[in-house]
Amino acid sequence: MHPLCLLLYTYIQENIDKRCTIQRILEYKCKEEVWALIDELLTLQSLAEFPVLVLLVGMITQITKRFIDWILLKFFDIIFMPTEIISYVVSLLLLLSISYASGSLTDRTTQELFAVILLDLINALVIAMAANKGYERITDKETLISKIQKKK
Repeated sequence: MHPLCLLLYTYIQENIDKRCTIQRILEYKCKEEVWALIDELLTLQSLAEFPVLVLLVGMITQITKRFIDWILLKFFDIIFMPTEIISYVVSLLLLLSISYASGSLTDRTTQELFAVILLDLINALVIAMAANKGYERITDKETLISKIQKKK
């Protein structure tokens, strides 16, 4: 079983009625309980927490990686784009969305807006590194730019 599925299964088992098993979830026999759990799990406050963001960035990156590679190949002749760059863009989009939804980007002076966006840029880097085994990427001899492969 995939680690993310195992984590979700463990969370469900701890927080939902014990009769609600993965089999019953797949058969939609306890979907109300699962949707109630998801509504509580992904709130604006929980999205702003570091572990939740790292988990979401990892999941979204893995789900969209092949599609993004296909788009880059089709329109820009780029054969391979490093996952680190994609996860940085995903984490930046998530953080900017959270900042907008929480009101951090509205009714601000230019300096405050600049500070919020700068913090989102830096935090996106930290989140993307955590989602992609950050320390191993920092100590790697190859740079990200050298990993981008263009079509010959």
